[in-house]
Amino acid sequence: MQSSSRIKVVRYAAHCKAEWDGFVATARNGYFIFKRDYMDYHADRFEDCSLLFYCDDDLVGILPANSRDGSLHSHQGLTYGGMLFGMDMTAAIMLDCFQALIGFMREAGLHRLVYKPIPYVFWTQPSQEDLYALTLNGAVLTRRDLSSALFIEGGLKYTKGKKSNISRARRNSLEVRLSQDYATFIPMLATILETRHGVTPAHSVAEMQLLSSRFPEQILLYGAFQGEAMLAGCVIYDNKPVFHTQYMASTPEGKAIGALDFLLDHLLTGPYAGHRFLSFGVSTIDQGRTLNYGLIESKEAFGARGLVHDWYELAVTPQ
Repeated sequence: MQSSSRIKVVRYAAHCKAEWDGFVATARNGYFIFKRDYMDYHADRFEDCSLLFYCDDDLVGILPANSRDGSLHSHQGLTYGGMLFGMDMTAAIMLDCFQALIGFMREAGLHRLVYKPIPYVFWTQPSQEDLYALTLNGAVLTRRDLSSALFIEGGLKYTKGKKSNISRARRNSLEVRLSQDYATFIPMLATILETRHGVTPAHSVAEMQLLSSRFPEQILLYGAFQGEAMLAGCVIYDNKPVFHTQYMASTPEGKAIGALDFLLDHLLTGPYAGHRFLSFGVSTIDQGRTLNYGLIESKEAFGARGLVHDWYELAVTPQ
């Protein structure tokens, strides 16, 4: 435990689970992936160093994090994950929280903070006090990935190419339905990732089955089927009023008839029509330095536009 003026920093332990999860559910920049049943599925791969921040004994913020090689990371098992804070967080309290965080790191022998703030589309209220605190303490922007988000409330504006693909799929009698067949979808995805990028999916079949069982209302697999054959699939992370395409894939046969575009149109005009944003995920590799033009252009053809995922680093010198 570390204290700084009115702020007390407590390292997460299992007995904090209910308090932690309750805070995630009410945080103004919360996201269900920060709940412990999601974070802890790969606990064996990371040394968890998540922190809880109390102001006058009231929980005002939490930081999903792990430590590695003398650094404290916004959790490396998550795409992003800066500090989550509630309605009681103010600029002054945030500055005190960062002073307490720096004190905690010094005491723990941690010399560098790697911080990945949560993109604004996931907020319910403005939530950038942490970026101001980072700047005042000398943090620097070290990486910027480019993602895409579609503002659904602004209306759907597809290109002619997307409209043509959707019509082609409809003529081929495709049907979109929910599925639990991760055993078919993940290998489909793996083939595409290996062929195009030389990488594998971040989650295995077993992990996706586990996570979807823990979050059955938030993690859903939709498939575009021709009869019983899945020609395209999309894993959705639903964090109302935002839904995120965690994974998308199509077979060669599905690509030829626009199956994935048909699937996305179904989601946007059907079950998720009342959401505010669709988050498409990043279209960059090589730590953000290389843009996959074909990938981002496909997202832009649905009307999505750029959304950055930033990385900051803060050097913490010994006292």
